[in-house]
Amino acid sequence: MMGRKLRSNIPLSEEKLQPNWAWLKDHKEKLQEKRKKDKQAFDRRHRARELNELKAGQRVWITDRKEYGRVVERRSEPRSYKIETTSGIIRRNRAFLVAAQSTGGDIDYEDFIKQQEVTGPGKEPNRMQPQGPQRRETVGGPPAKRRDERPQEAYEPTPEQGEENVLRRSTRERKAPSRYDPADYE
Repeated sequence: MMGRKLRSNIPLSEEKLQPNWAWLKDHKEKLQEKRKKDKQAFDRRHRARELNELKAGQRVWITDRKEYGRVVERRSEPRSYKIETTSGIIRRNRAFLVAAQSTGGDIDYEDFIKQQEVTGPGKEPNRMQPQGPQRRETVGGPPAKRRDERPQEAYEPTPEQGEENVLRRSTRERKAPSRYDPADYE
């Protein structure tokens, strides 16, 4: 019990009474292998993967705030970054940062560091404006109509139709069932 032989009335040498856990090393190896397999199964099921490290000055999309920012530096905490946004400097985990494609106005790392030394972080609001989707204008001709747009006269009832037989979008005439006719209950 507990790695020792149980006591008995038969005399034993001191060596036989010392704890002997020959199976312990084998048990630890099996436990490590099981944990490794469990981690692989969990990561595969949850599509977990290692994300690339971000560099200082790199433009990123901050998913929880839905805005763009710039990486100022990597913090000492694991997967943690200091990000400069239009509203100030924030800390974010790498899981909430998506590396954004650089725009024509981006600068390289050395220029970014020089600019930070001169102006300080958070002094550049114009470059941090989010670039939303832009609407395309059609050239030549009226704007295209949507399929569900129909002429207004299709919705207006004519005097002979009355309010009960209003044509709907499907152009089916609406006819109230006879069981709801109030004339039957008088």
